[in-house]
Amino acid sequence: MRTHYFYRRNPALQELQERGALIDVSSYPVVEELCLAADALITDYSSIMFDYANLDRPIISYADDWDTYVHSRGVTFNLLSGEPGDTPGVIATTEDELIDAFRSGRWDDERATELRAAFRARFCQWDDGNAAERVVRQVFLGAASVPEPLPYAERTVAPSPRAAATMDLSDWLGTFSDLDGDRRGRAHPWTPVQHRHTRATVSRLRRSRTHRPPCPGTRSSDLVQLPDQQGS
Repeated sequence: MRTHYFYRRNPALQELQERGALIDVSSYPVVEELCLAADALITDYSSIMFDYANLDRPIISYADDWDTYVHSRGVTFNLLSGEPGDTPGVIATTEDELIDAFRSGRWDDERATELRAAFRARFCQWDDGNAAERVVRQVFLGAASVPEPLPYAERTVAPSPRAAATMDLSDWLGTFSDLDGDRRGRAHPWTPVQHRHTRATVSRLRRSRTHRPPCPGTRSSDLVQLPDQQGS
């Protein structure tokens, strides 16, 4: 679990971590590494959902104060509409619904996968690892044209910890052998070097396992390391 930086250290989270119920990574400085080390994302309205969607892993929207948020802050699209392109995955508006999403398997079922694909198509079109290069070439260097974004079918995302746990490191790195010799492939954000680094990050963070979805009482983006077997 990673709390919002506005919040001070939470004694309740410390107690849960001591019991082995979760890993509190609120003070971990690199959120990108936490995303790589997480099998799923539970978040409310945090913009981290757009970055995490690039990993093509389950996103659970937990919005227990949606009406209040809409009226006080305003939104640009209806995250809870359940429509493709708006909602990145399963929706929960109460703690019971959040728990049921995991117990029932809806967090990673076919419908959740379809919603995630539509969300990625809408918001991650340019995030192929070459976005900054295109901006520099066109805005600063005045290039008349820049490479088109890499199609989704040609992008290789980093394997999740669940997948990596069953893979030999050589097999894991071999996932990217088809990118050798391709210029855009070499520029892809998930390189073998970063994969080795990601695996080391997972090892550092995995001192205990999350036995159930963390208590959603804190406004935060909750990065969940799922156990091998779903707890009750």
